[in-house]
Amino acid sequence: MRRYEQRNVSSSDFGYFDVEELELIADYYLEKGRPKESSNAVELGLKLHPASTALHIHRAKVYLAMGENEKALKIVETYREGHDSETDLLHGGILVKLGRYDEADEIFKRLLKDNFDYEYTCLDIAYIYLTEQAYGRSMHYLQLGLERNSRNNDLLFELAFCYEQIGETSKSIDIYNRIIDSDPYSAEAWFNLGQVYFALDNYQKAVEAYDFVTIISDKDYTAWVQKAHALFQTGKYEAAIESYQVYLQLGNNKNVALVFIGECYEKLGDYDNAIAYYKMSLEEDDKSMDALIGLTIGYLEKNAYQQAIETAEKAISINNTIPEIWVYLAEAQINLNQVDDAIKSYYRAIEIEPCQPETLVALGILLFDLQEYEKAKEISMKAYEIDKDIENIHLLLAMTYCKLNDYKMAIPFLEQAMRLSDKALPSLLEICPESSHIINNYIYLMQ
Repeated sequence: MRRYEQRNVSSSDFGYFDVEELELIADYYLEKGRPKESSNAVELGLKLHPASTALHIHRAKVYLAMGENEKALKIVETYREGHDSETDLLHGGILVKLGRYDEADEIFKRLLKDNFDYEYTCLDIAYIYLTEQAYGRSMHYLQLGLERNSRNNDLLFELAFCYEQIGETSKSIDIYNRIIDSDPYSAEAWFNLGQVYFALDNYQKAVEAYDFVTIISDKDYTAWVQKAHALFQTGKYEAAIESYQVYLQLGNNKNVALVFIGECYEKLGDYDNAIAYYKMSLEEDDKSMDALIGLTIGYLEKNAYQQAIETAEKAISINNTIPEIWVYLAEAQINLNQVDDAIKSYYRAIEIEPCQPETLVALGILLFDLQEYEKAKEISMKAYEIDKDIENIHLLLAMTYCKLNDYKMAIPFLEQAMRLSDKALPSLLEICPESSHIINNYIYLMQ
Protein backbone atom coordinates (compact mmCIF):
# COMPACT_ATOMS: atom_id res chain seq x y z
CA MET A 1 0.00 0.00 0.00
CA ARG A 2 2.77 2.41 0.97
CA ARG A 3 4.71 1.57 -2.20
CA TYR A 4 1.59 2.28 -4.30
CA GLU A 5 0.94 5.63 -2.62
CA GLN A 6 4.60 6.63 -2.98
CA ARG A 7 4.29 5.85 -6.68
CA ASN A 8 1.42 8.33 -6.91
CA VAL A 9 3.39 11.20 -5.36
CA SER A 10 6.70 10.59 -7.09
CA SER A 11 7.93 10.30 -10.63
CA SER A 12 10.15 7.39 -9.62
CA ASP A 13 9.22 3.87 -10.66
CA PHE A 14 8.43 1.70 -7.67
CA GLY A 15 8.19 -1.46 -9.70
CA TYR A 16 5.62 -4.01 -10.66
CA PHE A 17 2.23 -4.67 -9.03
CA ASP A 18 0.54 -8.00 -9.54
CA VAL A 19 -3.22 -8.43 -9.93
CA GLU A 20 -3.86 -9.45 -6.33
CA GLU A 21 -1.95 -6.45 -4.98
CA LEU A 22 -3.99 -4.06 -7.11
CA GLU A 23 -7.27 -5.79 -6.14
CA LEU A 24 -6.40 -5.29 -2.48
CA ILE A 25 -5.51 -1.65 -3.09
CA ALA A 26 -8.74 -1.03 -5.03
CA ASP A 27 -10.79 -2.69 -2.26
CA TYR A 28 -8.99 -0.66 0.40
CA TYR A 29 -10.00 2.63 -1.22
CA LEU A 30 -13.57 1.44 -1.77
CA GLU A 31 -13.89 0.53 1.91
CA LYS A 32 -12.60 4.01 2.80
CA GLY A 33 -15.29 5.59 0.60
CA ARG A 34 -12.75 6.85 -1.94
CA PRO A 35 -13.99 5.44 -5.27
CA LYS A 36 -11.89 7.81 -7.38
CA GLU A 37 -8.65 6.47 -5.88
CA SER A 38 -9.99 2.94 -6.26
CA SER A 39 -10.68 3.66 -9.93
CA ASN A 40 -7.10 4.90 -10.39
CA ALA A 41 -5.75 1.65 -8.93
CA VAL A 42 -7.96 -0.40 -11.23
CA GLU A 43 -6.91 1.62 -14.29
CA LEU A 44 -3.25 1.07 -13.43
CA GLY A 45 -3.97 -2.62 -13.03
CA LEU A 46 -5.64 -2.84 -16.43
CA LYS A 47 -2.64 -1.15 -18.05
CA LEU A 48 -0.37 -3.74 -16.46
CA HIS A 49 -2.80 -6.68 -16.83
CA PRO A 50 -5.30 -5.87 -19.60
CA ALA A 51 -6.61 -9.44 -19.76
CA SER A 52 -7.44 -9.68 -16.03
CA THR A 53 -11.09 -10.55 -15.54
CA ALA A 54 -10.75 -9.86 -11.82
CA LEU A 55 -9.69 -6.26 -12.44
CA HIS A 56 -12.53 -5.70 -14.90
CA ILE A 57 -14.94 -6.94 -12.22
CA HIS A 58 -13.32 -4.51 -9.78
CA ARG A 59 -13.93 -1.72 -12.26
CA ALA A 60 -17.62 -2.70 -12.15
CA LYS A 61 -17.50 -2.41 -8.36
CA VAL A 62 -16.08 1.08 -8.68
CA TYR A 63 -18.78 2.12 -11.15
CA LEU A 64 -21.42 0.78 -8.73
CA ALA A 65 -19.90 2.78 -5.87
CA MET A 66 -19.98 5.90 -8.06
CA GLY A 67 -23.63 5.36 -9.00
CA GLU A 68 -22.86 4.49 -12.63
CA ASN A 69 -24.97 1.37 -12.50
CA GLU A 70 -25.51 0.79 -16.22
CA LYS A 71 -21.75 0.85 -16.86
CA ALA A 72 -21.25 -1.57 -13.98
CA LEU A 73 -23.89 -3.92 -15.37
CA LYS A 74 -22.36 -3.92 -18.85
CA ILE A 75 -18.96 -4.92 -17.48
CA VAL A 76 -20.32 -7.68 -15.26
CA GLU A 77 -22.41 -9.16 -18.06
CA THR A 78 -19.28 -9.20 -20.25
CA TYR A 79 -16.87 -10.71 -17.72
CA ARG A 80 -19.00 -12.96 -15.47
CA GLU A 81 -17.07 -16.08 -16.48
CA GLY A 82 -17.97 -19.21 -14.56
CA HIS A 83 -20.62 -17.43 -12.47
CA ASP A 84 -18.38 -17.30 -9.36
CA SER A 85 -20.29 -16.37 -6.21
CA GLU A 86 -18.69 -12.94 -5.72
CA THR A 87 -19.50 -11.88 -9.28
CA ASP A 88 -23.04 -13.24 -9.02
CA LEU A 89 -23.53 -11.25 -5.81
CA LEU A 90 -22.21 -8.12 -7.52
CA HIS A 91 -24.38 -8.77 -10.59
CA GLY A 92 -27.48 -9.16 -8.44
CA GLY A 93 -26.58 -6.06 -6.44
CA ILE A 94 -26.32 -3.96 -9.59
CA LEU A 95 -29.72 -5.18 -10.78
CA VAL A 96 -31.20 -4.29 -7.40
CA LYS A 97 -29.76 -0.77 -7.72
CA LEU A 98 -31.47 -0.56 -11.12
CA GLY A 99 -34.79 -1.66 -9.60
CA ARG A 100 -34.77 -4.93 -11.50
CA TYR A 101 -35.59 -7.04 -8.45
CA ASP A 102 -37.05 -10.11 -10.18
CA GLU A 103 -33.96 -10.50 -12.36
CA ALA A 104 -31.75 -10.06 -9.30
CA ASP A 105 -33.71 -12.75 -7.45
CA GLU A 106 -33.06 -15.21 -10.28
CA ILE A 107 -29.34 -14.65 -9.87
CA PHE A 108 -29.57 -14.88 -6.08
CA LYS A 109 -31.54 -18.14 -6.38
CA ARG A 110 -28.72 -19.59 -8.49
CA LEU A 111 -26.16 -18.23 -6.06
CA LEU A 112 -27.81 -19.95 -3.09
CA LYS A 113 -28.09 -23.32 -4.80
CA ASP A 114 -25.61 -25.74 -3.19
CA ASN A 115 -23.88 -22.79 -1.50
CA PHE A 116 -21.61 -24.00 1.31
CA ASP A 117 -21.91 -20.62 3.10
CA TYR A 118 -25.67 -20.44 2.70
CA GLU A 119 -26.55 -18.46 5.86
CA TYR A 120 -24.08 -15.65 5.29
CA THR A 121 -24.81 -15.47 1.59
CA CYS A 122 -28.45 -14.92 2.60
CA LEU A 123 -27.20 -12.16 4.91
CA ASP A 124 -25.17 -10.57 2.09
CA ILE A 125 -28.21 -10.55 -0.19
CA ALA A 126 -30.37 -9.14 2.60
CA TYR A 127 -27.89 -6.27 3.04
CA ILE A 128 -28.17 -5.45 -0.66
CA TYR A 129 -31.94 -5.08 -0.39
CA LEU A 130 -31.63 -3.20 2.91
CA THR A 131 -29.61 -0.46 1.20
CA GLU A 132 -32.62 0.09 -1.06
CA GLN A 133 -35.06 -0.07 1.89
CA ALA A 134 -36.70 -3.08 0.23
CA TYR A 135 -37.48 -4.60 3.60
CA GLY A 136 -39.83 -7.32 2.38
CA ARG A 137 -37.23 -8.77 0.02
CA SER A 138 -34.53 -8.43 2.64
CA MET A 139 -36.67 -10.30 5.17
CA HIS A 140 -37.28 -13.10 2.67
CA TYR A 141 -33.55 -13.88 2.49
CA LEU A 142 -33.05 -13.47 6.22
CA GLN A 143 -35.81 -15.99 6.84
CA LEU A 144 -34.27 -18.38 4.28
CA GLY A 145 -31.02 -18.21 6.25
CA LEU A 146 -32.84 -18.80 9.53
CA GLU A 147 -34.47 -21.90 8.08
CA ARG A 148 -30.95 -23.37 7.95
CA ASN A 149 -29.90 -22.03 11.36
CA SER A 150 -32.53 -20.48 13.59
CA ARG A 151 -29.86 -19.43 16.11
CA ASN A 152 -27.82 -17.27 13.74
CA ASN A 153 -27.84 -13.98 15.63
CA ASP A 154 -26.48 -11.97 12.70
CA LEU A 155 -29.59 -12.90 10.72
CA LEU A 156 -31.85 -12.30 13.71
CA PHE A 157 -30.48 -8.79 14.33
CA GLU A 158 -31.18 -7.75 10.76
CA LEU A 159 -34.63 -9.34 10.80
CA ALA A 160 -35.50 -7.45 13.99
CA PHE A 161 -34.31 -4.24 12.33
CA CYS A 162 -36.54 -4.89 9.31
CA TYR A 163 -39.56 -5.42 11.54
CA GLU A 164 -38.82 -2.08 13.23
CA GLN A 165 -38.68 -0.34 9.88
CA ILE A 166 -42.05 -1.69 8.74
CA GLY A 167 -43.69 -0.86 12.07
CA GLU A 168 -44.10 -4.41 13.39
CA THR A 169 -42.37 -3.58 16.65
CA SER A 170 -43.88 -6.43 18.66
CA LYS A 171 -42.13 -8.91 16.33
CA SER A 172 -38.93 -6.92 16.63
CA ILE A 173 -39.16 -7.14 20.44
CA ASP A 174 -39.78 -10.89 20.23
CA ILE A 175 -36.65 -11.37 18.13
CA TYR A 176 -34.43 -9.31 20.44
CA ASN A 177 -35.74 -11.35 23.37
CA ARG A 178 -34.99 -14.51 21.38
CA ILE A 179 -31.39 -13.34 20.92
CA ILE A 180 -31.15 -12.50 24.63
CA ASP A 181 -32.48 -15.94 25.57
CA SER A 182 -29.57 -17.51 23.70
CA ASP A 183 -27.03 -14.86 24.72
CA PRO A 184 -28.03 -12.97 27.88
CA TYR A 185 -24.81 -10.95 27.72
CA SER A 186 -25.50 -9.49 24.29
CA ALA A 187 -25.22 -5.78 25.04
CA GLU A 188 -26.22 -5.01 21.46
CA ALA A 189 -29.49 -6.93 21.79
CA TRP A 190 -30.34 -5.27 25.10
CA PHE A 191 -29.52 -1.84 23.68
CA ASN A 192 -31.61 -2.37 20.54
CA LEU A 193 -34.47 -3.62 22.69
CA GLY A 194 -34.22 -0.43 24.73
CA GLN A 195 -34.33 1.62 21.56
CA VAL A 196 -37.52 -0.09 20.39
CA TYR A 197 -39.21 0.50 23.75
CA PHE A 198 -38.04 4.13 23.73
CA ALA A 199 -39.54 4.66 20.27
CA LEU A 200 -42.80 3.20 21.62
CA ASP A 201 -42.73 5.68 24.56
CA ASN A 202 -42.45 2.72 26.93
CA TYR A 203 -39.72 4.44 28.88
CA GLN A 204 -39.78 2.18 31.94
CA LYS A 205 -39.09 -0.89 29.80
CA ALA A 206 -36.43 1.08 27.96
CA VAL A 207 -34.70 1.93 31.25
CA GLU A 208 -34.71 -1.75 32.24
CA ALA A 209 -33.09 -2.72 28.93
CA TYR A 210 -30.44 0.00 29.13
CA ASP A 211 -29.74 -1.08 32.72
CA PHE A 212 -28.60 -4.47 31.43
CA VAL A 213 -26.34 -2.80 28.86
CA THR A 214 -24.62 -0.71 31.52
CA ILE A 215 -24.21 -3.78 33.74
CA ILE A 216 -22.69 -5.80 30.89
CA SER A 217 -20.53 -2.91 29.68
CA ASP A 218 -20.29 -0.04 32.16
CA LYS A 219 -18.23 2.02 29.69
CA ASP A 220 -20.97 2.05 27.03
CA TYR A 221 -21.61 5.80 27.05
CA THR A 222 -24.38 5.58 24.45
CA ALA A 223 -26.37 3.32 26.77
CA TRP A 224 -25.80 5.70 29.69
CA VAL A 225 -27.12 8.71 27.77
CA GLN A 226 -30.10 6.78 26.39
CA LYS A 227 -30.90 5.52 29.89
CA ALA A 228 -30.72 9.12 31.12
CA HIS A 229 -33.10 10.24 28.35
CA ALA A 230 -35.57 7.49 29.28
CA LEU A 231 -35.37 8.38 32.99
CA PHE A 232 -35.99 12.02 32.06
CA GLN A 233 -39.12 11.01 30.16
CA THR A 234 -40.43 9.14 33.22
CA GLY A 235 -39.92 12.21 35.41
CA LYS A 236 -37.08 10.61 37.42
CA TYR A 237 -34.90 13.67 37.12
CA GLU A 238 -32.46 12.92 39.97
CA ALA A 239 -31.73 9.47 38.50
CA ALA A 240 -31.44 10.99 35.03
CA ILE A 241 -28.84 13.46 36.33
CA GLU A 242 -26.79 10.57 37.73
CA SER A 243 -26.78 8.81 34.34
CA TYR A 244 -25.93 12.01 32.49
CA GLN A 245 -23.04 12.53 34.92
CA VAL A 246 -21.67 9.07 34.02
CA TYR A 247 -22.00 9.96 30.35
CA LEU A 248 -20.02 13.17 31.00
CA GLN A 249 -17.13 11.01 32.21
CA LEU A 250 -17.28 8.66 29.22
CA GLY A 251 -18.80 10.44 26.24
CA ASN A 252 -17.42 13.02 23.85
CA ASN A 253 -20.47 15.27 23.34
CA LYS A 254 -20.46 16.97 26.71
CA ASN A 255 -22.54 19.91 25.54
CA VAL A 256 -25.63 17.73 25.05
CA ALA A 257 -25.34 16.13 28.49
CA LEU A 258 -24.80 19.47 30.20
CA VAL A 259 -27.93 20.91 28.56
CA PHE A 260 -29.99 17.91 29.66
CA ILE A 261 -28.67 18.12 33.23
CA GLY A 262 -29.65 21.78 33.20
CA GLU A 263 -33.12 20.83 32.02
CA CYS A 264 -33.42 18.19 34.77
CA TYR A 265 -32.62 20.81 37.39
CA GLU A 266 -35.10 23.15 35.71
CA LYS A 267 -37.82 20.49 36.01
CA LEU A 268 -36.89 20.08 39.67
CA GLY A 269 -37.30 23.83 40.22
CA ASP A 270 -33.61 24.18 41.08
CA TYR A 271 -32.95 27.15 38.82
CA ASP A 272 -29.55 28.00 40.30
CA ASN A 273 -28.14 24.62 39.27
CA ALA A 274 -30.02 24.78 35.97
CA ILE A 275 -28.38 28.11 35.16
CA ALA A 276 -24.96 26.78 36.21
CA TYR A 277 -25.19 23.80 33.84
CA TYR A 278 -26.53 25.85 30.94
CA LYS A 279 -23.53 28.14 31.40
CA MET A 280 -21.18 25.13 31.43
CA SER A 281 -22.78 23.98 28.19
CA LEU A 282 -22.14 27.40 26.66
CA GLU A 283 -18.49 27.10 27.63
CA GLU A 284 -18.39 24.00 25.41
CA ASP A 285 -20.40 25.64 22.63
CA ASP A 286 -21.24 29.32 22.93
CA LYS A 287 -23.77 29.03 20.08
CA SER A 288 -25.82 26.22 21.63
CA MET A 289 -29.43 27.30 21.13
CA ASP A 290 -30.70 24.72 23.64
CA ALA A 291 -28.41 26.11 26.32
CA LEU A 292 -29.30 29.73 25.50
CA ILE A 293 -33.02 29.01 25.59
CA GLY A 294 -32.65 27.09 28.84
CA LEU A 295 -30.61 29.90 30.36
CA THR A 296 -33.26 32.43 29.32
CA ILE A 297 -35.93 30.34 31.08
CA GLY A 298 -33.74 30.08 34.18
CA TYR A 299 -33.32 33.85 34.34
CA LEU A 300 -37.07 34.35 33.87
CA GLU A 301 -37.78 32.00 36.76
CA LYS A 302 -35.27 33.87 38.91
CA ASN A 303 -36.89 37.22 37.96
CA ALA A 304 -33.58 38.28 36.40
CA TYR A 305 -35.37 39.89 33.50
CA GLN A 306 -32.56 42.01 32.09
CA GLN A 307 -30.28 38.96 31.95
CA ALA A 308 -33.12 37.03 30.32
CA ILE A 309 -33.43 39.71 27.64
CA GLU A 310 -29.68 39.77 26.98
CA THR A 311 -29.56 35.97 26.69
CA ALA A 312 -32.62 35.82 24.45
CA GLU A 313 -31.16 38.52 22.20
CA LYS A 314 -27.91 36.56 21.93
CA ALA A 315 -29.89 33.48 20.91
CA ILE A 316 -31.83 35.51 18.34
CA SER A 317 -28.58 36.89 16.89
CA ILE A 318 -27.59 33.28 16.18
CA ASN A 319 -30.96 32.02 14.96
CA ASN A 320 -33.97 34.33 14.73
CA THR A 321 -36.39 31.69 13.42
CA ILE A 322 -37.19 29.89 16.68
CA PRO A 323 -40.58 31.17 17.92
CA GLU A 324 -40.19 30.17 21.57
CA ILE A 325 -37.18 32.42 22.16
CA TRP A 326 -39.23 35.41 20.95
CA VAL A 327 -41.98 34.42 23.41
CA TYR A 328 -39.50 34.28 26.30
CA LEU A 329 -38.08 37.62 25.20
CA ALA A 330 -41.61 39.09 25.27
CA GLU A 331 -42.20 37.74 28.79
CA ALA A 332 -39.02 39.40 30.06
CA GLN A 333 -39.88 42.65 28.30
CA ILE A 334 -43.37 42.72 29.86
CA ASN A 335 -41.85 42.35 33.32
CA LEU A 336 -39.60 45.35 32.65
CA ASN A 337 -42.60 47.30 31.33
CA GLN A 338 -41.19 47.30 27.81
CA VAL A 339 -44.69 46.74 26.47
CA ASP A 340 -44.22 47.96 22.90
CA ASP A 341 -41.16 45.74 22.49
CA ALA A 342 -43.05 42.79 23.98
CA ILE A 343 -45.88 43.20 21.46
CA LYS A 344 -43.35 43.21 18.62
CA SER A 345 -41.72 40.06 20.03
CA TYR A 346 -45.07 38.26 20.29
CA TYR A 347 -45.98 39.23 16.73
CA ARG A 348 -42.59 37.98 15.52
CA ALA A 349 -43.15 34.63 17.24
CA ILE A 350 -46.57 34.30 15.60
CA GLU A 351 -45.16 35.32 12.23
CA ILE A 352 -42.66 32.46 12.46
CA GLU A 353 -45.24 29.94 13.71
CA PRO A 354 -48.88 31.07 13.39
CA CYS A 355 -50.30 28.00 15.14
CA GLN A 356 -49.45 29.01 18.74
CA PRO A 357 -52.69 29.34 20.71
CA GLU A 358 -50.97 30.04 24.04
CA THR A 359 -48.86 32.81 22.54
CA LEU A 360 -51.94 34.26 20.85
CA VAL A 361 -53.81 34.29 24.17
CA ALA A 362 -50.86 36.00 25.90
CA LEU A 363 -50.78 38.65 23.17
CA GLY A 364 -54.58 39.00 23.31
CA ILE A 365 -54.44 39.65 27.07
CA LEU A 366 -51.67 42.21 26.57
CA LEU A 367 -53.63 44.05 23.89
CA PHE A 368 -56.76 43.93 26.08
CA ASP A 369 -54.83 45.51 28.96
CA LEU A 370 -53.75 48.27 26.55
CA GLN A 371 -57.44 48.80 25.67
CA GLU A 372 -56.78 47.81 22.06
CA TYR A 373 -59.95 45.75 22.06
CA GLU A 374 -60.39 45.28 18.32
CA LYS A 375 -56.85 43.90 17.98
CA ALA A 376 -57.36 41.81 21.12
CA LYS A 377 -60.52 40.32 19.62
CA GLU A 378 -58.78 39.50 16.34
CA ILE A 379 -55.83 37.78 18.04
CA SER A 380 -57.99 35.96 20.61
CA MET A 381 -60.32 34.61 17.90
CA LYS A 382 -57.27 33.18 16.09
CA ALA A 383 -56.36 31.34 19.29
CA TYR A 384 -59.94 30.11 19.66
CA GLU A 385 -60.03 28.82 16.07
CA ILE A 386 -56.85 26.80 16.72
CA ASP A 387 -57.83 25.44 20.14
CA LYS A 388 -61.33 26.02 21.54
CA ASP A 389 -60.32 24.52 24.88
CA ILE A 390 -57.26 26.61 25.64
CA GLU A 391 -57.34 28.02 29.15
CA ASN A 392 -59.13 31.38 29.67
CA ILE A 393 -60.03 31.82 26.00
CA HIS A 394 -63.82 31.96 26.56
CA LEU A 395 -63.57 34.50 29.36
CA LEU A 396 -61.06 36.60 27.40
CA LEU A 397 -63.38 36.71 24.39
CA ALA A 398 -66.42 37.45 26.54
CA MET A 399 -64.65 40.41 28.15
CA THR A 400 -63.31 41.64 24.82
CA TYR A 401 -66.75 41.58 23.20
CA CYS A 402 -68.21 43.35 26.25
CA LYS A 403 -65.68 46.12 25.83
CA LEU A 404 -66.73 46.34 22.18
CA ASN A 405 -70.42 46.45 23.25
CA ASP A 406 -71.07 43.32 21.20
CA TYR A 407 -73.16 41.38 23.73
CA LYS A 408 -74.63 39.07 21.13
CA MET A 409 -71.12 37.60 20.77
CA ALA A 410 -70.11 38.10 24.42
CA ILE A 411 -72.94 36.09 26.02
CA PRO A 412 -72.20 32.67 24.42
CA PHE A 413 -68.54 32.93 25.41
CA LEU A 414 -69.51 33.97 28.93
CA GLU A 415 -71.87 31.01 29.23
CA GLN A 416 -69.08 28.62 28.31
CA ALA A 417 -66.65 30.36 30.68
CA MET A 418 -69.20 30.05 33.52
CA ARG A 419 -69.57 26.32 32.84
CA LEU A 420 -65.83 25.97 33.24
CA SER A 421 -65.33 28.17 36.31
CA ASP A 422 -67.44 29.68 39.09
CA LYS A 423 -65.08 32.66 39.04
CA ALA A 424 -65.82 33.60 35.44
CA LEU A 425 -68.81 35.89 36.07
CA PRO A 426 -67.30 37.79 39.03
CA SER A 427 -64.09 38.27 37.05
CA LEU A 428 -65.92 39.66 34.05
CA LEU A 429 -68.06 42.02 36.18
CA GLU A 430 -64.95 43.27 37.97
CA ILE A 431 -63.11 44.05 34.72
CA CYS A 432 -66.19 45.18 32.76
CA PRO A 433 -68.35 46.95 35.37
CA GLU A 434 -69.98 49.03 32.63
CA SER A 435 -71.55 45.81 31.34
CA SER A 436 -73.00 44.72 34.69
CA HIS A 437 -76.60 45.80 34.06
CA ILE A 438 -76.79 43.96 30.73
CA ILE A 439 -75.04 40.85 32.02
CA ASN A 440 -77.08 40.77 35.25
CA ASN A 441 -80.34 41.16 33.32
CA TYR A 442 -79.34 38.30 31.07
CA ILE A 443 -78.44 36.12 34.05
CA TYR A 444 -81.76 37.01 35.72
CA LEU A 445 -83.75 36.07 32.60
CA MET A 446 -81.90 32.76 32.36
CA GLN A 447 -82.82 31.76 35.93
